[in-house]
Amino acid sequence: MDTSLILLLVFLIAVEIQAFYFGFVSPPRTGAWLQQASFVILSFLLIPLLVYVLYSQAAAASRLGKYGIEAHPAIDSSIGIGNGYGDNPTWIFELKSDGEDILEFYRQDSSRDGWVLVEDNSLLLRFTRESKTMTIASRDSPDSKTLIIMIKSQ
Repeated sequence: MDTSLILLLVFLIAVEIQAFYFGFVSPPRTGAWLQQASFVILSFLLIPLLVYVLYSQAAAASRLGKYGIEAHPAIDSSIGIGNGYGDNPTWIFELKSDGEDILEFYRQDSSRDGWVLVEDNSLLLRFTRESKTMTIASRDSPDSKTLIIMIKSQ
């Protein structure tokens, strides 16, 4: 799961507790309505949305199996909102190892059930199966290594 989203969730829960206290328990003479509105927005919109995104990230790697793709052991966690849902799913993973190793792993037939390799270069791999196209790309930057897997219907 994305560490920054977990920290944001903890911060928003702390703000929600403060908004509840100053909005309902010990409201100030002025501005109590603002604390109450903050509590409602945090409780029923922002915090549930963050919990949903974090829950989706937790099971993102397991959704790869539905499409016949094996999750590489170097996949650390899903990040962002690319969690593999929908008709044309996209996954974004943070990696624990070099991206070139990841592409080599997906070049092997055993890691992708039924997907046929149609394009292979140093940046990405492209596969087809039935009426779908899958693209696997890795990105190495000084601060992070990411893997992007996209499946599109043709």
